Amino acid sequence: MSKVSEEQGEFYDKLNRDLLEALKRDPAGLVGTAEIPLSYLKPNRLVFDRISEHCHGMIEGREILDLGCGQGYWAVYLAALGARVTASDISRTNVDITRLHAEVNGLDVSTIVGDCSELDLPAGRYDIIIGTALIHHLTVVQEERLYRSVLRALKPGGLVVFMESIQNSLLLEFLRELVPIRDPVDPRPSRLSSRWKAYEDHDPHPTRPNTSEHYRAALAKHSFSDVRFEELGVFSRCDRLLRGHREVQRWIHDLDYMIWRWLPGRRLLARNVVITAVKP
Repeated sequence: MSKVSEEQGEFYDKLNRDLLEALKRDPAGLVGTAEIPLSYLKPNRLVFDRISEHCHGMIEGREILDLGCGQGYWAVYLAALGARVTASDISRTNVDITRLHAEVNGLDVSTIVGDCSELDLPAGRYDIIIGTALIHHLTVVQEERLYRSVLRALKPGGLVVFMESIQNSLLLEFLRELVPIRDPVDPRPSRLSSRWKAYEDHDPHPTRPNTSEHYRAALAKHSFSDVRFEELGVFSRCDRLLRGHREVQRWIHDLDYMIWRWLPGRRLLARNVVITAVKP
């Protein structure tokens, strides 16, 4: 396992260790599978729409691999719809939460701990592979290995869906970093704060390109077919300022999506991209 992967595993193990212990004592927060994970996010709803379209609405019985599963919300949601789900994450703590999440809801989810770009996945097994907010955690070398692994692991005609935040504008990225994120678990200071340097030094994400152009070029090197990019989100950058107001957050995301096609320079402004591709 690479040094980057080891550091990220340790970071997320530490970040979520207390949460795991709290959920073991009281797992009530994990009960329920009725909604798409963070359903106020339009990108997440698009991820599900693309999965459902590919399956013609028949998700039951499909073999699905969730890469970078986090705390298992996608894995558990898809398992509740009848899919046979395998979930993997670099963090053992996240995988333990995913197992507990599935158990609390009476579901069976297989799990793997490891670097998603180095997993020894069975060839031609999966109908669908998803990775939400995954690739920006990888170096470009790991990203290339990931695409090769995904192609090998998908069945012919199988679908991969990635959802990523993107940074197509250096100016917008700079302005975004001026606004602090007051998250009780994973806060981020303003770039103007004296704490910014310490935050940057401990940020587990590798320095790498996260632009639409990069992802288009990277995927073009591999033999995927029907590659589709759906960039979206401008005003939804404000949703973190509205924590606890999910209906308002959802309204902003939906408004973004409605007006997207009429916005000038929209690709430069995009916050997220949903990428779908098929194994020939």
